[in-house]
Amino acid sequence: MAPKLTETGVGHFRRWALEGKTSTLRANSISIVGFLPGRENADVVAQALDTDAKVRRLCVASEVSRLMQWDWPTSLAVADDPTTAPEPAALAKKLAKEAVDPKDSESRWVAGWLLQRLAPVSAG
Repeated sequence: MAPKLTETGVGHFRRWALEGKTSTLRANSISIVGFLPGRENADVVAQALDTDAKVRRLCVASEVSRLMQWDWPTSLAVADDPTTAPEPAALAKKLAKEAVDPKDSESRWVAGWLLQRLAPVSAG
């Protein structure tokens, strides 16, 4: 969807990412903005994830679920406390690849955030 947006559409998603009425709208908007190129879009994603705990929880859980194919309750638990990850080393390995993905600023941000918090339990 992201490549098909007009500049007006992009503006709506940026605004919704930061000011959307529900955490679901904000999280879904971040997912769209995260795939758009450019520093401005990456900055919106980072700002939202830095400041909005509800959205951060949803985005982190979504990333964990996607990468590890864990159920939603497990993924939410990991978002709440990354040290509870069932397979922290396997998760860290997948996150390391996401941390350098040039096409998705949301995944990069989440990967960095999770890797920092997984360090105590994923070190061999």
